[in-house]
Amino acid sequence: MKNTKRIVTSAGLVTCIVVGIVMTIRHAHRSIPEPPSGLMEKTQERIDAETLELMTLTLGEWDKLRGKHHRFKNPKTGKYTMVAPMECRSCGEKIPIPLYPEDVLKDARSIEAYERQYRCPKCGNSPY
Repeated sequence: MKNTKRIVTSAGLVTCIVVGIVMTIRHAHRSIPEPPSGLMEKTQERIDAETLELMTLTLGEWDKLRGKHHRFKNPKTGKYTMVAPMECRSCGEKIPIPLYPEDVLKDARSIEAYERQYRCPKCGNSPY
């Protein structure tokens, strides 16, 4: 009787462990869900940080050009200089958001100092 109880308990425990492992593996291998239908066809504008050229592509096209740190490849130049535009508060023109150097991104005070130094490439004033 004791052996039967141990066997049943062991079998139940092994079953729970196997089910847990299988569920963990299935969860880890799940694919990333597809974006909602039509989302990747919406357009978004980006600006080249070097040439100040505005370019409008679909989200699907931008996704293929994605780089690091919110930078995208300019399909014309091959450089990762396309960023989201912002509006300069001084002149109202669309300009690139600042491309923070790696050392600046490590400290909030450095970011604030960098933003105080940043000037609009079109009018030369502070865009903030």
